[in-house]
Amino acid sequence: MSKCQSLNPIDPFRRLGILVSALVFMLGCRDDRRVTTLDPGELNSREVGKPASDIPDPIAEMSQPSVVPIAVSVSVKISGFGSNKGKCCVAAYLTSKEFNKPEFAYRKETLDIEGDSANWNLQLELNQEEMAKYFRSDTGLSLAISAYHDNNGNAKLDKNALGMPTERYGFSRNPKHGFGPPKFAEAVILVSEQELKTSKPFQLEVPIEVN
Repeated sequence: MSKCQSLNPIDPFRRLGILVSALVFMLGCRDDRRVTTLDPGELNSREVGKPASDIPDPIAEMSQPSVVPIAVSVSVKISGFGSNKGKCCVAAYLTSKEFNKPEFAYRKETLDIEGDSANWNLQLELNQEEMAKYFRSDTGLSLAISAYHDNNGNAKLDKNALGMPTERYGFSRNPKHGFGPPKFAEAVILVSEQELKTSKPFQLEVPIEVN
């Protein structure tokens, strides 16, 4: 009998079984490679039983722009009253739209007059929302101050029949008195980002002059 005739007749079935086993093994290995990648936030949420959307993403938070709140002091000196009778009314404005409208002032106060001057320690305390509204990266913070001598204590700047003030008044940067109040740009003081970061108050002098 030849060597080929000595093969067992069941060999072809064994070969088929081996091929099937190999195919099953290969498919199993392929399924094992299908690893599901979980987001760390999603994994943590599964641990605490919360949806992944409720977990804050620290990377996303770091990428969000933020404006740092500021708290600085501005020392304002008003002089030129001529007498210490009555009060000094001052107001601070941060935009041209609000300028010279006391009801919209950022800060306002009534000061005692000592000798021929009054001093105002203006506190600028702006939160993130206010900084985003008032602060500009190219110019800084715009600030304008108005002051007048409320000689008779009626809490308003008295005027004559022609609308001209009869009480002393003035603005930051001392713009010349004309017909009507100055524009915001004429009285504005730009507070730079560097000045906002310092803890030392910077000085402003607002002399009160007769129109």
